[in-house]
This record gives sequence, C-alpha cells and structure tokens, in this order.
Amino acid sequence: MAVDGASQDPCHSMDWKESCKYLENPDAAVENRYRALFFSRQTAPSTAELVELLTKTLQHETSELMRHEVCYVLGQCG
Repeated sequence: MAVDGASQDPCHSMDWKESCKYLENPDAAVENRYRALFFSRQTAPSTAELVELLTKTLQHETSELMRHEVCYVLGQCG
C-alpha cells in the first residue's frame, strides 16, 4: 500500500517555504525531504512553481529513493 508522506505526522504540517527549504538542502535528513516533497505538492502556489522546485531538487538529489519520489510527484503534476 502506498503511503503519502504528508500524512505521516498529523501534528506537524509544512508550508511552501519550509518545504522548499528541505528540498533545496541535500544535507537535510531524508525523512524531512520526503515529507517536504509531499507537502510541497499540497501547498505549492502554482503547478509551475512546483515543477521548478522539483526539477531543481533532481539536479542535486543523490538518493535514488528521493529521485524516484520526485519523479512520481512530477508525473502527478500533469
């Protein structure tokens, strides 16, 4: 069963700026980057800004799991 990373901790949600901060920092814990990825999908001001953030994320992301998940979210953008 697929689990949406944004639903992991109902006590803490991220806004767009916080999601960007984690996704732009390859040294942040992978758990935080994963959660930020799914919160960014929900809080992005526009699809264009989300796609821009995710393509930047792919340029520096070294985790194969995160690269896969970023591509998954990009595919959901339409």
